[in-house]
Amino acid sequence: MFNLFFFLSFFTQALEPSLILSDLIKIKSVRNHEDKVVSYLSKVLDQEGIGYEVLNHPEHPQKKTLLATIGPQDKKDGVILMSHSDVVEAGESWSEIAFSGSIADGRVMGRGAIDMKGMLVMELMSFLSLAKKEKNLKKPLMFLVVADEESGGELGAKYISENFPSYFSSYRYVLNEGGFGIKDFPKKDKNFFALQVAEKGILGLKLKALGTSGHGSMPSKESSVSNMLGYIRHIKRELGAPSVTPMVEPFLKEMGQALGFPYSVILPLAKYPFVFQLLKEKLMEKSSVRAMLQNTFTVTSLHTKDLGPNVIPQVTQAYLDVRVLPSVHVEHFIDRLFEIAKSYQVSIEVKERSDSTSSSKKTPFFHILKETLSDTSSNSHVGPYVSPGATDNRYMRKLGLEAYGIIPILIPMSELSMLHGKNESLSLENLKLGTKLIQTSLERYLF
Repeated sequence: MFNLFFFLSFFTQALEPSLILSDLIKIKSVRNHEDKVVSYLSKVLDQEGIGYEVLNHPEHPQKKTLLATIGPQDKKDGVILMSHSDVVEAGESWSEIAFSGSIADGRVMGRGAIDMKGMLVMELMSFLSLAKKEKNLKKPLMFLVVADEESGGELGAKYISENFPSYFSSYRYVLNEGGFGIKDFPKKDKNFFALQVAEKGILGLKLKALGTSGHGSMPSKESSVSNMLGYIRHIKRELGAPSVTPMVEPFLKEMGQALGFPYSVILPLAKYPFVFQLLKEKLMEKSSVRAMLQNTFTVTSLHTKDLGPNVIPQVTQAYLDVRVLPSVHVEHFIDRLFEIAKSYQVSIEVKERSDSTSSSKKTPFFHILKETLSDTSSNSHVGPYVSPGATDNRYMRKLGLEAYGIIPILIPMSELSMLHGKNESLSLENLKLGTKLIQTSLERYLF
C-alpha cells in the first residue's frame, strides 16, 4: 500500500509541486527514514537528467544527504539551496491523519508541510527551473537536502560540513529556513518578512542543588528546592535583563517603518536605555520579539527524589535550556553562571553547547533577498532577524558561508502554531509564492 501511494503522483505528474509535497508528507520521516525522501528526490532528478550525489553517514545508513549542482563549478560565490528531510512527531488531536498528504480547500495537509518539506519543494522547483537555463548561470547553484535537523543535525549538516568541507568551496551563500513572512504584522494590512541573519547560542545545563533536609513542618531557609529556585531567579535577573543589541537594531527600525509614526521615529532610538524603558512593556509583549532582546533561561525539567510528602529533599535536580544572544561573550557568560552557582550550593554540568552564529547584512545576495521580498507588495517590510531557535545555518556559517534563513511564505501569526503543533498545512498559494520568490532571487543574483 505504501509504495502505491508513494509513487502514484510521481508517475503521473512528477513536476506538479503540490503532488510532490503530498508524496513527501506521506513519507513518515519522523527523525528517521530520511533515506526514503532521498530515494524519492533521486527519481525526480533522474527523470530531469540532473546528476547528484548521495552522502551516507557510515554509522547511520538511513541518515542520507542528497546533493546536486548545476552551473559553472569553477566559479566562486555560488548559492546553496538547503533544506532538511526529517520532521517532528505528530502527536494527537489532528483533524485528519497527520501523514495523509491530502490536498483539500487549496491546502496540502500534514506534518512537514511548513517545516520544512514545503520549502524543500519550493527549492527543488526553483533548482529544476534554473537547470533548464544552466548555460546562463554565472555562478554555481547547489540543491542540498540533509537529515537529522530536528534532532540537532549531528548526523546531517554537522557531519557533512565537518567531513566534506571541500564540497562547499565554490559557494558563498546558503538559503535555508530560519524566518517567515507574517501577514498583518506588526499591524493590520502590513506584511513582515523576518529574514534570519543570526541565531542565538544554546547551553544545555544539568543542575544539581544541595540543601538541608528535614521535616516539612519546619522549612529550612536553605533547602535544595529553595536553593535551586533562588539560583534560577538570580541568573534570570542578572544575565537575562532585556536590552537592544546592535544585531537587533535594524529589525526594530524596520518594525518602526511598518508601524508608521511615531514608532518610525522612536524604535530606531530603542538602543538608548531611557528610550528602551519607555518601550519595554510593549516590546516584551510578543514572545518572538522578547526572545531577541534577552538571554533566556527555561526550566525543562525539575525534580527531587520521591520521598514522603512531609520530607524536605536534600537534592533537587533541574535541566535548564539557555539561549544566548550573539552579542554575549560566551566564556564570560559561563564563568558567571558557575560563579553565581557557588552561593546557592548548585553544581553545573554542561550537557550541550552551540555558540551563536551570524551572517553579514552587507552582501549582494542579502540585498537581493531583501529587495525580492519587499517587492511582493507595497506594504511589505523585511527585517534582519535574530532567531531564538537553532537551525542548520549554524553549521554552514562555521564553514565561512553567509547563511540566510527564510521560508518565503505569508501566513497569519496564528498559523505559526502549526510548527511542531497540530494540523500543519500549507496553502497552494504560498507554495507558488515561495517558489516564485526563491527563483526570482536566484535569477537576480546568478544571471
